[in-house]
Amino acid sequence: MYHSYHYHSPRYDARTTGIALVVFGVSLILDGLRRLRVARRVEDTPRSRAVSAPQGLAELQGYGWAARADGCVACLDGRPAIYRHFEIQRRVSSGRSRYWQTVYEERHNPPFLLVDATAAVIVNAPEAQWEMRQQTIAWEQAGTEVRSRYAAQAPSGVFSTLRLVERRVLQGSPVYARGSFRTPQATLAVRPSPGVSEFWIHVKRLEDPAYRAAMLDQNRDGVVTDQEAESVMAAGSAVWARSAVQRAPEAQPLPMPPLSGVLASDQNHVLLVADCGEDQLVKRLGHGIWMIIGGALLAGLGSAILYQAKSLPFHY
Repeated sequence: MYHSYHYHSPRYDARTTGIALVVFGVSLILDGLRRLRVARRVEDTPRSRAVSAPQGLAELQGYGWAARADGCVACLDGRPAIYRHFEIQRRVSSGRSRYWQTVYEERHNPPFLLVDATAAVIVNAPEAQWEMRQQTIAWEQAGTEVRSRYAAQAPSGVFSTLRLVERRVLQGSPVYARGSFRTPQATLAVRPSPGVSEFWIHVKRLEDPAYRAAMLDQNRDGVVTDQEAESVMAAGSAVWARSAVQRAPEAQPLPMPPLSGVLASDQNHVLLVADCGEDQLVKRLGHGIWMIIGGALLAGLGSAILYQAKSLPFHY
């Protein structure tokens, strides 16, 4: 005969809670410290222009464009992205803990062009460490077209416990990159997606503060945010691509941005890429201080619970 035993021990419950709090708190502290170290490296690296980037460690800021004609993929909202990481996650319960488990994943991460007013650089995205925002949508709140698109990948019967997580860099949106820059000996052979010439003309015009404010400052508050720049530039990318396709064959071709080199990882420098400008990235990474404080509080609370658990009874 088999007997099933159930724990009803205050000490067992307290120790489980305390250990979980300590582990989670320590992980927050470590992640916060990592983010602050990255923020310091970003602040300490001088920013270069694409046309004059130094060999070795370089920091660049510009706008992303597909390095080849098939370099974009559609996001959940249908807009083209040069980078996309998509997951379907299911909420899982295990005892008293709950967590999100990835049940399906897509990743589009080819090399792309970082374009500024002077030139373009190939960013070797597959080697990159990405710092970016994520968008999370409950399965029930996703549109009918999105649910139909991923119905085959979603576990049946558990739609109420699913969510969609998407990280993306839209074509034409702001991009920051820091890594090892090199100029190859041979000429780089790249066939960017249509519209890069029209796009580059627009990027160069953004050097004029008046033009930049008129085009990107949507709420007219005198400050151009990365979100405003992403919205306008991503919307414009479709217009520039269409214009390139519709241009008459006999029309004089527009100049393309010159390619100055490749930004990648090496044994000394890890390629860091973000879906925003440097200022916004530093602010985002600076939130690590709150992660450290929160982690210390959780770890301290967990330690206190473990200490108190010693005096609690242990029985079945």
